[in-house]
Amino acid sequence: MEVSAAPDLEVTIRGTPLARERVDHVRSIVEAQLKVYPPGVLDESIKTVILFDTLTVNTQAVSGTYIPGIVFIGTAAYPQAGHMQDMYVARTLHHELSSFMLFKHRPKFDEGAFRSINGPTFTYVDEVPGADPAISIKRVYTAAGSTPLLTDFAEGFVVPYAKWNIEQDFNSYAEVLLWRPELLLDTFAPNSKVGKKARIVCDVYIAINPAFAAHFTRKSVK
Repeated sequence: MEVSAAPDLEVTIRGTPLARERVDHVRSIVEAQLKVYPPGVLDESIKTVILFDTLTVNTQAVSGTYIPGIVFIGTAAYPQAGHMQDMYVARTLHHELSSFMLFKHRPKFDEGAFRSINGPTFTYVDEVPGADPAISIKRVYTAAGSTPLLTDFAEGFVVPYAKWNIEQDFNSYAEVLLWRPELLLDTFAPNSKVGKKARIVCDVYIAINPAFAAHFTRKSVK
């Protein structure tokens, strides 16, 4: 399958079919994760989730991407079986959906407070003067860019690629909070940089629909 997602930016999405024996399992993960969202929350934002084996954007392998109304997930980017694959499928789904949520509900996001946690000297990569506005679409996520580092946690970033732009920073929090909220809310002190950003992201979702509060306050999974 090939989709010309944004001709003005020369973005082409290509995917190869998911093996038949894996379809039901991966679909069950997606369906379970969609239940996190209160009824009606996604109705106007997302109509379709398409599961692929390999997925590329402009020939670059990616784990997920989206165009208006559609989320694409490429499972070949994950380990081929077991808990790790389930985790990455779930987190990729929430990561992509969070972009829809942010776009539709931007006024509910306290962007000023979120940015202030980064400190006065920090600048997202795509906000550096002279940055190419198309780079974020052509970006390459490496294993290193997706691997959490203690130094990044101390600075308020869940993964290195979150420093690319504020949307990716928001996405990186949302994907964990919608999947396993206790990993951020119980692990990091509320007054830490990660704790503060996590609460701001939670507040966005609760402002969208108060039913999200029960998800974010659930007991930790031991």
